[in-house]
Amino acid sequence: MRYSIITVSYNSEKTIERTIKSILAQSEKDYEYIIVDGASKDYTVKLVKQYEPLFEGRLRWISEPDKGIYNAMNKGISMAKGDVIGIVNSDDWLETDALITISEAINTLRINTKSSFVLTGWMKFHYKDGSVQVIRRTYEQFLSGAKKYDMYLNHPATWVSSEAYKGIGYFDENIKILADNDLMLRLHFNKIPFHFISVVITNMADGGVSNHFSTIRLKDRNMIINKYEKSIINKLYLLVPYYIKELVKWILPLKLIRKIKNVK
Repeated sequence: MRYSIITVSYNSEKTIERTIKSILAQSEKDYEYIIVDGASKDYTVKLVKQYEPLFEGRLRWISEPDKGIYNAMNKGISMAKGDVIGIVNSDDWLETDALITISEAINTLRINTKSSFVLTGWMKFHYKDGSVQVIRRTYEQFLSGAKKYDMYLNHPATWVSSEAYKGIGYFDENIKILADNDLMLRLHFNKIPFHFISVVITNMADGGVSNHFSTIRLKDRNMIINKYEKSIINKLYLLVPYYIKELVKWILPLKLIRKIKNVK
């Protein structure tokens, strides 16, 4: 079994070195690392070139303009040759034994790596004030969210088999910041098995646009609801609470919101 790890970047000189080092530090070495850069204008590409020899042929990268983050991710997925694919953004970083943890889970659960499946775990969320919170997610939470076309799942700690991507397709590039939600819903509605493990796999830093209030997020939510739900009444039932939740996100600190969500 081989892993494909994908990092997309654009002007990420302040954070990507930590990401790259976390891949290099993996105890499991049977992986390929793919960096898809969007023609950065800062020191990002120079950093990639600096670390390239240390990967001993396991790193492939491109730097060219893209049409957004999900377009870049789709490029990475199309380049991937591994059995299991994980996306580690340029401001995220893996736990040192992340790949070993995933391998052990796959063996314990007797998952056929040539089949379609999703494996996901916990992540550490690092706030700007330096505090850290472990974000736990369960299969029951995921099912509850899926009923509302929402995603109670740690996408940065989620790994998808290449067979699953072949079966249901890549990220919908028409969705600007919630395409990961849409992808997980498509996988679920297409009966792809999800496996949840109670182990921290990755680290995420506060700062992503999807963590805060955004009108783009609201437009994406509308698009996802319209994509899967046909009843107008149900659409209103689903959208009104979501708009209220986004308003709360605009008012309350993210740290408090995370704590509330994590105890559900």
